[in-house]
Amino acid sequence: MDKLFFDCLEANNFQSALERLEEMTVEQIAQSFEELPTRTLIDVCRLMDKGVLADVLVLLEVDTQQAIIEGLNDKTLDEVMDEMTPAETADLIEDLPTDTALKIAEGEDIAELLRERKFATLKPLLSKMNEVDLARVLEEVYADESIILFRLLPKDLAAETFVELEPERQQELISLLTNMELKEVTDELFVDDYVDIIEDMPANVVKRMLAQSDSETREYVNKILRYPKDSAGS
Repeated sequence: MDKLFFDCLEANNFQSALERLEEMTVEQIAQSFEELPTRTLIDVCRLMDKGVLADVLVLLEVDTQQAIIEGLNDKTLDEVMDEMTPAETADLIEDLPTDTALKIAEGEDIAELLRERKFATLKPLLSKMNEVDLARVLEEVYADESIILFRLLPKDLAAETFVELEPERQQELISLLTNMELKEVTDELFVDDYVDIIEDMPANVVKRMLAQSDSETREYVNKILRYPKDSAGS
């Protein structure tokens, strides 16, 4: 904790406090920030150099990070995040509570991150989103881009997102998934969701999906759909 820095703040002399920050290391700033009341902390963060704040932010405890991110306006937060490396952004998002992480996500252009191949940032961003929002994102990009995003999702979230997609995009993804990937997705699906999906698929896609399912699932699905024994679906 830097006494001179705190003395300046207690005297409401923010200019001198900011000048003192310039003489401190990022480790000293981080230590001092942990001791500040939230309102004072936010006021300092709004005024200080955004590159320095980015360096300090990654050193703080999660509760302090959360307070800063939620306290900054969108423009200022974007300026701070622009100063971070993809790896720093990924680490920050991964540790934050979902609602706070999503505030960062809202300021990130997922399609742009994808084009820039910033997968380290994309993976934790996507994992914090819900399946409905993810489905919307996957619907908005090209099929060859959606498969990349889809592969970055945890298996359970990928399955939940797959259910929310339009049949056309589901079929496109199925055509791009390997047999092993398709099996991983179908293994995570509830049987009722599985049935709903294959009812909208052409016979060749249904045949491939069922081929990657266990015998119990195939038997159950065939019973529900009442496929003739020798049909493609069967």
